[in-house]
Amino acid sequence: MLKDRAQAEVAAFWSEVHDDIFNVTDLDTPTRGFFTNLDRTRRMGVEASLALIPLATVAPLTINAATGWTRATFQSEAVLSAPFLDDGGEGPADPDDGSGPTAPAVVPGDRFPMVPSLTASIGVRYDTNGSAIEMTGGWVGEQFLVGDEGNSARDGKLSGYAILDASVEQTVGAVLFYLRASNLLDNDYRAFGILSENVRGPTMEVERFLTPGHPRLLSAGMRIRMQK
Repeated sequence: MLKDRAQAEVAAFWSEVHDDIFNVTDLDTPTRGFFTNLDRTRRMGVEASLALIPLATVAPLTINAATGWTRATFQSEAVLSAPFLDDGGEGPADPDDGSGPTAPAVVPGDRFPMVPSLTASIGVRYDTNGSAIEMTGGWVGEQFLVGDEGNSARDGKLSGYAILDASVEQTVGAVLFYLRASNLLDNDYRAFGILSENVRGPTMEVERFLTPGHPRLLSAGMRIRMQK
C-alpha cells in the first residue's frame, strides 16, 4: 500500500513598531537622504507552505509550495519628502514662508513601497542514483515605487513578475557537480523602482527609474566534501 507524505505549515505575524527608522529622500539632492524616526508602523501577514512527497515508495519526487500575504503600513502621520511634493501634490509645507501644500505625505494605512502584498513559489525536485533535477518558480506581486509613500500610484506601480529557475546535480563519490540556470525563460522584468526628478533632463520632470532584473544566468561548478 502506498503511503503519501505531506507536511504543511501556516504562520501569522503582527508587529507594532515604535520609532521606526525610515529613509527620507532629500528633495534638493535626490541622490542623497537622511534617516528619521516614525512614531508607529505595522507589519502583518500570513505565510503558508506545503511539502509533499506524493509517491514516496515509487518515485523520489518532492514538491514544495509556499505563499505569503504581507501588509506593511504607516500607522501615524509623517512628513516624508517625495519628488513630486513641490508640484501641487500632497506634501509638507514650508512653515517659514507659508507656501506649498500642508497635508502630510503619509497617513495611517498607507503602505510601504517595495513591499509586495503577495508572493508565491513552487518547486519540484527529483532525486535518483546520485542525481537530482530541480525546477523552482517564483512570483512577486506589484509594489509601490520608492517616492510614492503616499500610495497615489499616479506614475503607476512596479509590475508583478515571475521567475523560473532550474538545476541539475550529479554526485560522484565525494564530489558534487552542478549546473544551474537562473531566470531560465529569460523574462524581462523590473526588480526595483523609484520616482525622482530627472536632473539630466530638459525639464527636471519627475520620472520612473526602474532597475532591470537579472537576465538568464548559467553557472556550473563542483563541491568537494572533505572527510577525516
